[in-house]
Amino acid sequence: MSNSTSTSTYWSSQRIAIYALFTTLAIVLSFVQIPIFPAAPFLKYDPSGIVVLLSGFAYGPLAAIIISVLSSLPHVFTDPFGGLIMMLCILAFSVPSAWLYSKKRTRMGAFLSIMVGAALFILMAIVLNLLITPFYTATPLDAVIAMILPILLPFNVLKAVIHVVVTVLCYKPITGLLKSFSASQAASRRV
Repeated sequence: MSNSTSTSTYWSSQRIAIYALFTTLAIVLSFVQIPIFPAAPFLKYDPSGIVVLLSGFAYGPLAAIIISVLSSLPHVFTDPFGGLIMMLCILAFSVPSAWLYSKKRTRMGAFLSIMVGAALFILMAIVLNLLITPFYTATPLDAVIAMILPILLPFNVLKAVIHVVVTVLCYKPITGLLKSFSASQAASRRV
């Protein structure tokens, strides 16, 4: 198979439509912001990362990159620093998870890949808060450092746990649905 044939097969109209669907769903969910940590009600959880994780598990790390970036763009334009933090954090979570899972597509592979992604997400969130928050909110660096253990770490761990649990619960039903849709599309093309 030539490279142009494999590229056109990868970028089929069906694949583009599915990526667009995942991106749209992630954008909509990114505006659903829920305070989940009473100690810091200004920190809000949004479930858009779950959509990116699911797309990465179903279609690989390239899907995770595309959907992460595209779904973060509205926030980058309206809130550059917050949008950038959002984009880099979900990339840190979804891309390593999707890449590792693509190498070992087993239940244990899924568990290990999502745990590595969660750890990288938490680390990225802390580092970005240290680098960007002092400039973004004019909060002194000492104050941001003081927030790591009581606020930033528990909030991001809680966010990662929610992402992991929902992704693990939804992955098999959603990929089964996508596979049956793909099979029905392939069958209709043969007719």
